[in-house]
Amino acid sequence: MDRLAPAPFQPIPVTPQTAEDLVDRIAVWPGQLTAYDTGGLEIFALRKQAEERLGDTFDIREFHDRILENGALPLGALREHVEAWIAEKQKSAHDRYPVRGARSNVLPGYPR
Repeated sequence: MDRLAPAPFQPIPVTPQTAEDLVDRIAVWPGQLTAYDTGGLEIFALRKQAEERLGDTFDIREFHDRILENGALPLGALREHVEAWIAEKQKSAHDRYPVRGARSNVLPGYPR
């Protein structure tokens, strides 16, 4: 135990007892750590996607609200929820700042 416990925890300060407890938990329930890490990686990927697609309109607080607002979800459902939010934000930004010359932005009765 003395050789295993300190290695995973060097980046963060923890007591030896906390490190030992965590190693015991991982040994007894290894799937929990895998699920936790998988969820974390999915959230990081969704954040990167949102940042890339929304650019300057990306708001980390709003992103956190979207992640947390429905509680625990399967990762596929979370991805659908966040991607729908991204699409909605992009559409509202497009509606506010339309592309010049696009047909949908021409007012009836005005020349094109």
